[in-house]
Amino acid sequence: MKKVAVYAILIASTLLAQKGTLTGKVLDAANGSPLIGANVSLEGTSQGAATDTEGRFTILQVEAGEQTLMASYIGYQVLKQDVIVRGGETLSMDLELEPEVIQMETYVVTASRRRERVEDAPAAISVISKAQIRRESNTNLGDYLKGTKGIDFTQSGIDSYNMTARGFNSSFSSRLLTLTDGRMANVPSLRLTAYNVIPVSFEDVEQIEVVLGPASALYGPNAHSGVLNIVTSSPIRTQGTSINIQGGLLSQTDTDLLKKFTFRTAHKFGDFGFKVSGVALAGQDWTHFNPDEYEGHDPLFIGRPKYKHDRLDRGGSLAENENHRFTTEMIKELKEEGADESWVGYYWGDKIESIGEDASPLITQEMVDDAADDEFNRYELDNGTVLWFVTEEKIGFVYADGIDNDGDGDIDEGIDLYVDDASEIWYDGVDNDGDGHIDESDERGSSWLDRFGNTITGIPYTTVFSNPDSVWTILDSTHKFGFGEYKYDSNGNIVFDTNKNGVYDDDWGSNGMDDDNDWGLYKDELGNAYDIPFEPFTDLNGNGVYDADVREGYADIFGTKVLLDFGLDGLPNTGDFGEGNGVWDGETFENLNGNTEIIDGASVPIWDIFSNNDTDGNGQPSPGENG
Repeated sequence: MKKVAVYAILIASTLLAQKGTLTGKVLDAANGSPLIGANVSLEGTSQGAATDTEGRFTILQVEAGEQTLMASYIGYQVLKQDVIVRGGETLSMDLELEPEVIQMETYVVTASRRRERVEDAPAAISVISKAQIRRESNTNLGDYLKGTKGIDFTQSGIDSYNMTARGFNSSFSSRLLTLTDGRMANVPSLRLTAYNVIPVSFEDVEQIEVVLGPASALYGPNAHSGVLNIVTSSPIRTQGTSINIQGGLLSQTDTDLLKKFTFRTAHKFGDFGFKVSGVALAGQDWTHFNPDEYEGHDPLFIGRPKYKHDRLDRGGSLAENENHRFTTEMIKELKEEGADESWVGYYWGDKIESIGEDASPLITQEMVDDAADDEFNRYELDNGTVLWFVTEEKIGFVYADGIDNDGDGDIDEGIDLYVDDASEIWYDGVDNDGDGHIDESDERGSSWLDRFGNTITGIPYTTVFSNPDSVWTILDSTHKFGFGEYKYDSNGNIVFDTNKNGVYDDDWGSNGMDDDNDWGLYKDELGNAYDIPFEPFTDLNGNGVYDADVREGYADIFGTKVLLDFGLDGLPNTGDFGEGNGVWDGETFENLNGNTEIIDGASVPIWDIFSNNDTDGNGQPSPGENG
């Protein structure tokens, strides 16, 4: 019996030695003070302890090995920490818990215009809290409300959107009354709510309240379908500075980086508080293009209307020689209007004429005296119009005052005659059709517009030019040649199918180079271009042309075709080319364009001789040529 007792004591002592002890303190991470009554336990077990008045805890008989220690206390985040327990040892540690905000009951003011619990509100109400707003990262206010019951959301851009309740949605709906701290947030001049201009940053939002259903009894006739109230944080309750920076890319190609900067700063001095908040957003919406919109703004189709208002006689009918010529010295005075060396020598509209609109005011000696000290004798009228070259010889001349002085419906007619006339919108100083001529007759007006959408070859035509110094003519060898069908690409550039091959933006030779390698000296009737004058063939008889009848034939003998190997002359025993060589001999050709015709009900390939494609004889691509 004594041996048995000794063995039992030894076994018990060994088992106890396999377990350890955990001890330590639970502290407030913010200030290091002990937390009394905090719960400390081992995850997955029933073992644990509560802290005493000094924040201490002790857990005995802990199994050796890896354990997870959990500490919790009301108002603090739960802490989990992995520890390794060794048998027969005591592990000591301090656990620091981080404070956290306790979510109390939600109060609202929108449903009945007084503060009350959301559960007691007399209407269906949804609340987006500050915590929800901080947890998400959205580019606009509407994104926080997308999932709200009863709210319809319409978005037309990164920061362009609208919301309404109970249907009736559109980009311009105003049935959902929107408030900021109880004040109307709509734009009075537009009579709608522009959410992207509401002066509230996300950093400053306390909560967003949405009341569904008619609320006109409380808020007036604008609350047709509900009320949305954005409640901001008071600087008396919440001070400090916060900054938020966001960035990202839209899920589409060739878009700029989306950048958003939000900040709020609030301060309190006794019972007085103030806050400042702001948002800066930069990004690129989706790319959209409308060919009709491009045509309505493209100078190719409308010219350059600004040239009718720049006081420079660029072209068209020549102005009267009463007008002064533009000089190099004038450039510095009109830099902002785009003046440069190319303006020099053209007539300049001085707004003065010897004979003009009846009852127009006249240049006086007093005006001449006032303009005498100016380098260009300029005189400014009360309406801002500037007269140039107001000198002695202009006394008694009429000037443009912007008024219909004779009551005929026209203003300042006859003054600066032919300066800024209608046709000047087409005089841009650019060789737009690449034919080596600038602003010739087929680059202007209807003659220019007629060239879009067709493939006219063009004819020689003479254009007469004139300027204050001379008159001259030029011969346009391809006048009004057509550009072909056209369209606008995704970048808003106009592209053509000039050679009718179905490929837009196919190089048509304006740069003198065959960029796409499809131009040739010759062309067929189908519009294809080639470097050779005819389709390649075997010239067996040496006459330089393809001969379909120069060949051997076959005989049908009881359903079997037998070669008549008599040579190219088709006669036996003459010893001509191919006779008796055991193979069929005949001239063949390569049908490059696939051209055929029907002969005796069968489709037969046709040998083509090509025509000249190099119309100007320069040996390289030129406008109007195929390829």
